[in-house]
Amino acid sequence: MWSLFASLGAKRLPPKPIPAKYSIIGSDCTVSGRMFSPGMVEMHGRIVGNMDCARTKIGPTGTVSGDLKSDAVTIHGTVIGGIDANRVDIDSTGVVRGDISHADISVHQHAVFEGRLIRTPQADGGTTA
Repeated sequence: MWSLFASLGAKRLPPKPIPAKYSIIGSDCTVSGRMFSPGMVEMHGRIVGNMDCARTKIGPTGTVSGDLKSDAVTIHGTVIGGIDANRVDIDSTGVVRGDISHADISVHQHAVFEGRLIRTPQADGGTTA
C-alpha cells in the first residue's frame, strides 16, 4: 500500500525529533567529549569530558572523568572532577575526587570524598529545561 502512495507522488516526511526527558548511558558505553542534556541523564558507562545536565544519576558502574554541572546529582559510582550543583547526594558506594559547589549535600556512610565543599546559597548548577 505504501508503494501506491509513493507512485502518486506522496512524499514521506522525516520523523520529528522526540525531546528526551530521560537518557540512559549503558555500562558498555564510553563517551568522549562534552555531554549536554536538558533532561535527566542516568550514567552507567564512562564519560571522559564534562557533563551539563538538568539532573544526573551516576550508577554504581558509572564513571565521570571531568566536571559535572547539574541541578541535582546522585552518585553511586565515581566522579573525578569538580561538581557544581544545587543538590548533591553521594551514596555509600559513591566516590568523588574533586571540589563540590552545592546548596544542599548529603554524604552517606562509607562514601569516599576527597576535595573541598563550597557552600553556596543557590549554586548555579545545570541547565534549565
